[in-house]
Amino acid sequence: MAPPNFTYTEETASVSNKNKTRCAAKYRREYETVLPKNKNYTPINFPILRYSDILLMIAEADNELTAVPSDLAYACLDSVRIRAGITPLTGAGLTKEQFRNVIKKERAMEFCFEALRRWDLIRWGDFYTNMIAMQAYVEQDGWTTGLKYASAYYNISEAYNYFPIPDSEMSVNKMITINNPGW
Repeated sequence: MAPPNFTYTEETASVSNKNKTRCAAKYRREYETVLPKNKNYTPINFPILRYSDILLMIAEADNELTAVPSDLAYACLDSVRIRAGITPLTGAGLTKEQFRNVIKKERAMEFCFEALRRWDLIRWGDFYTNMIAMQAYVEQDGWTTGLKYASAYYNISEAYNYFPIPDSEMSVNKMITINNPGW
């Protein structure tokens, strides 16, 4: 769902590279110390909310409330960047919009493979346009031949910015007369 920034080449597409080139390593089972490994249980706790998420939420909220990024916003963002080994931005003199774009990029990198991107895009009002752009990118690059890599992008509408209100809720709450847009 993020704008694609990778290069898709013959080398990355080869059968021998399929299991080597794309891999999320944050919570792989090889790090487990308890043996034997059980397919239903793991001693690794999956994080629901990470400290870096809180820091980036503070930076984003503070940026939206002030005319220019504050010291607090920079401090929160830089804490995440320093932990990741990235150069801090303190004193970069960014505008509100530039800082917002830095936060968007930072969240995309920091929470890759953690299923937060869609909700970030919806919050920023970018979900629908990003999905349409991704569909166009996939079609122009020929990904639609063979396996349908882009099938998830074909039926997207702005209704996906919301969840539908269940009929069971609408039937018991007479104050809800209209479902969310598109549903």
